[in-house]
Amino acid sequence: MCKVSNKIKFCTCENQFPLHLTHYWQIKKRIKGTQVIGSTHFNNLNHDLLVFNENAILNRLKENDCFDFDYNPEIDDKLNVSFLIDEKENERMEFNFVYTENGWTAKIGGGIETMEWMLDEAEGKHQYAVVKSGKIKNEFK
Repeated sequence: MCKVSNKIKFCTCENQFPLHLTHYWQIKKRIKGTQVIGSTHFNNLNHDLLVFNENAILNRLKENDCFDFDYNPEIDDKLNVSFLIDEKENERMEFNFVYTENGWTAKIGGGIETMEWMLDEAEGKHQYAVVKSGKIKNEFK
């Protein structure tokens, strides 16, 4: 069972495309002129484990040292967190968070970006683009 550590650290990495990493994170911001093709990811894992891990990440995001760089989130910033939990099956445990007036909140659905992209398009909102990414250290207990 993969339980997220309360010491998880979101680290930047030089010249490395994060999707090739075992465990990675991405910060996304709305940027004018950005066009994104949406994707959909669902977690098919134990619900209690997902809730535990989601809460562990949310609690860690409340601490100032969870990133290895100075980061002051802005309203509507997104954080995507992805863990490879079964290399043979390429199964990932994915979490999505959005920054609101009340701080970080979990996005329900484990990454339903396609529907969100279509809603944003209909409402004339700018699309998201990745502005920072990297590897995850101290990921599991």
